[in-house]
Amino acid sequence: MATRVPYYPAVCLGGITVGLVISFSLSPGQPLAPHRASGAPPALTTPALTTTAASVQPVFDSAPTHIAEMVRGGRLMEAQDAYLEILVVTPGDEGAMRGLVAIRRRLALNDPALLRRQAEAYGQAASNGVEISGEHYTRAAMAVLAEASLRAAQDVENSQGQKLTETSPP
Repeated sequence: MATRVPYYPAVCLGGITVGLVISFSLSPGQPLAPHRASGAPPALTTPALTTTAASVQPVFDSAPTHIAEMVRGGRLMEAQDAYLEILVVTPGDEGAMRGLVAIRRRLALNDPALLRRQAEAYGQAASNGVEISGEHYTRAAMAVLAEASLRAAQDVENSQGQKLTETSPP
């Protein structure tokens, strides 16, 4: 005699399984150009952003709508990749570069030393044509990331210098 499987639990589990399969298969397709295939490598990983960056908010207010939405949603890596797509196609777009610099600052939690290390790593990878472990960017995208990281480090250092000057006694 065959054993019977309870109907309702089997249907529920089957429905959940089918729903997951469908949701994974209908996820957004691969983006056009310089996106990562996986997370950042350990040398370039930054902790989750827990602070606000009021000084860079106006940059995102003028960002393209889809990128501003990514930033508001905390999807900074996606926003970075969207800016990279723009800058690879239109290298002189200063608005996109300002947005990418602001994202690089936020991802590095305004740490200029980290930003300089990242700029060096991206620059070497771009010039040597090697891939950074865990990231699959084109050479052009890595060169843009190097420049944006360097600019971000300079911005942080400049703003820290201004704060030191403002708070130091005469």
